Amino acid sequence: MENITAQELFAKSIIEAKESLAEIKPFDIVELKCNRNPVNKVIICVEALFILLDNKTFENDSSWEELQIKFSDPAILQRMNEFKVEGATDKLIDFIKEKCFKQEEWDVKKFRNASNAIYFIGKWIELQVKAYDSLKSRS
Repeated sequence: MENITAQELFAKSIIEAKESLAEIKPFDIVELKCNRNPVNKVIICVEALFILLDNKTFENDSSWEELQIKFSDPAILQRMNEFKVEGATDKLIDFIKEKCFKQEEWDVKKFRNASNAIYFIGKWIELQVKAYDSLKSRS
């Protein structure tokens, strides 16, 4: 197995996150926003997305209606593309790991069953967290 540095892991994770993002098509976002009664894994994934993008945690779960309003931002894919995980905090990343990744429903491989967008958004989130963790390991 090749020995990869934290900096190389960071770069690889960011590149893979960008590749995942490129797989999300505007139609996928529209389809997701129109979902009136999503399964729980969809809600958890979208919550994790906005925890990262908005750079803040919350005490109560968001309703799907609240998440749909946030998701209606026409620049959502651009926001994801411009996101810099270097601006995240340990508290934020730990919150995502605890609140989202530890949920039984969090399994990115199975997200594709729910939606193409959720699959690639979940993958993007996991890669951003992986990139953040690689940053922390080299400091």
